[in-house]
Amino acid sequence: MKKCLIFVLFALFTQAVVAEIQVTDVWVKESIPGTNTSALFATLYNTTRKPTELIKVMVEGVDKAELHTHNEQDGMMQMRRVAAIDIGARATVTLAPGGFHVMLFQLKTPLKAGAEVAVEFRFSNGEHVAAVAKVVNPHQTGDHQHHH
Repeated sequence: MKKCLIFVLFALFTQAVVAEIQVTDVWVKESIPGTNTSALFATLYNTTRKPTELIKVMVEGVDKAELHTHNEQDGMMQMRRVAAIDIGARATVTLAPGGFHVMLFQLKTPLKAGAEVAVEFRFSNGEHVAAVAKVVNPHQTGDHQHHH
């Protein structure tokens, strides 16, 4: 927790005074025992009149985070990596199961429900936004947003 707090404080002091991109409802799926992957979700709101892109996400305790989406091909839902996620001017993009999300690979330790991890979102406009993601077991809690 101390490392998480230091990471978040450092990120907060190094970003712009007024965030142009607001990041809310950040959560991570609890990792399944025996695996070292998970997924991260959030809501991103661009407060400016200029479009931007989410280009990278860094997560404490995770070696590799990739931007992904789901799309239907030949009647099957398939996940694929994307280079960036567009966020239009004054637009909101929701990273959610079945849509855009951040895949987490090579977890250093299992993610257990109730834990928190530091996250940094990087955008093409140069902005870096720090957040704390709560680890959630969506099968036990139902709608995760009631637990923020």
